[in-house]
Amino acid sequence: MRSGLAHVRIVHVPSRKNGNHMIACEGSLEEKAVLCLELDPTVDAYRCQPFAMKGPEGGRMVPDFAIRRGHSYAVIDIKPEGQLRRQTVATRIRWARQQLAEAGIPHFLFTERILERQPALQIRSQLKAGLLVPLTAHQRQQLLACFQDTPLTVRQLRAEAIDRGISPFAVERLALLEDLRFSLHTHWSEITPLGVHTHEYTSCHFSGWGTVRHACLPL
Repeated sequence: MRSGLAHVRIVHVPSRKNGNHMIACEGSLEEKAVLCLELDPTVDAYRCQPFAMKGPEGGRMVPDFAIRRGHSYAVIDIKPEGQLRRQTVATRIRWARQQLAEAGIPHFLFTERILERQPALQIRSQLKAGLLVPLTAHQRQQLLACFQDTPLTVRQLRAEAIDRGISPFAVERLALLEDLRFSLHTHWSEITPLGVHTHEYTSCHFSGWGTVRHACLPL
């Protein structure tokens, strides 16, 4: 585990996508980014502080994250908005982006404007309850079969799970599996309406609905 920079709070977060090892995050923004990467079903794997690269004046630069999505890779940096007003920081970010682009690697930069945007932040904090919930293929089919031609609320689907002896947080697990669509413009609560991702009535007739990937980082 890295010790981090002086005067920077280190937060250790367990990571399912990193073999349940602890990820050392420098500050709350990196912690929020890790949750996005854990929840996003399009991110297959990621590493924190993945490699070092030469900086614009010969110094050493270390990106915050590298991610793998299928056969492609990308690099992510997390910075507070205020830091980007410093010329040295802006120069280093531009340099890193240019060097990575020459290697065919996309570079993303996120600040608190994205990581703390509501209601996406609240939705992610609620959905993480489903990360470690065991759910068999049969149980998954049972719960999805509860949907007919109208949405169910979180409370209603949770009751269906409990009646079948399934974890009540299977609702959040189904959302993480992208089986469910929901409103991206309202907070996740017991009265949140849900629809099956593949059903026509949720795919076409509910504006502003999406899946968990749409509540994560815009990669």
